[in-house]
Amino acid sequence: MHTRLARAEVPVEATWDLSDLYADEAAWAAECEAVDEAQRALGAYQGKLADAASGAATLLACLNALEAAQVRLMRVDAYAHLRNAQDGTNPQHQAAVARVAALQARFDAATSFVDSEILAMPDGLLQTFIANEPRLGDFQ
Repeated sequence: MHTRLARAEVPVEATWDLSDLYADEAAWAAECEAVDEAQRALGAYQGKLADAASGAATLLACLNALEAAQVRLMRVDAYAHLRNAQDGTNPQHQAAVARVAALQARFDAATSFVDSEILAMPDGLLQTFIANEPRLGDFQ
């Protein structure tokens, strides 16, 4: 029977290179903080998505900012989960997965207004916005 190697015993060339995502854990942690700040900044759009005066431009800016923040969130999530998959017994890796789960929960709660405000728009308003701002079609 073969003995399973501890993570520290596995040769580096036989492991995943996660430096394409983040150079190190400090860079990942800094990005977690930046994603948290980005989700808080999205709150500036709350209550403004159906504003007929600035609506199309505001909606487009909000959706672009939301999408950019979601991409960043996916990267921090992937890094944490891949590190945990390397060694699920490592408490630091487990803590990173928990940190990302909490970040995801805060992100989802803070941005839930986007779908709600779009769904609550008066009939025809969203179509008018899309007609006035064709780049909104990317989000259709």
